[in-house]
Formats: sequence, structure tokens, C-alpha cells
Amino acid sequence: MRPDIVIESALGTHLFSGGTGKGREWLKAHFKEGKCEWVGKFLSVDDEDDARDLADAALADGLDVME
Repeated sequence: MRPDIVIESALGTHLFSGGTGKGREWLKAHFKEGKCEWVGKFLSVDDEDDARDLADAALADGLDVME
């Protein structure tokens, strides 16, 4: 089973990607201008607290998240 959202960290940046269609749609709906940006297929979040908030919100909405 694939996770809905995959989070990877590289050089202090957190990269969120949708592992499923449900995860991709959720990320698109929760994109916040100024707090994150799209880099190719990844949603890039530089701030640790913002990344944690986004991951926690996904979990609260019942998505499967893999870090």
C-alpha cells in the first residue's frame, strides 16, 4: 500500500509529494502562498514548524503520511 503523502527532507527543506491521487489533491487544496512553493511535483516547505503543521493536518484528515 502506498502512502497518500511522502515527506522527504533535504538541506533543511521539506519536500511533500502525493503518493496517491488523494494525497496530490489534498496537497493542492492545502497549498499556502508564501509558506510553501511548488518545485516540480513537490511542495517545498522551508520552515520546520510549517512542515510539521502540514504533516499534522494531513494525519488529522485521515491521510497516510510517510516521512
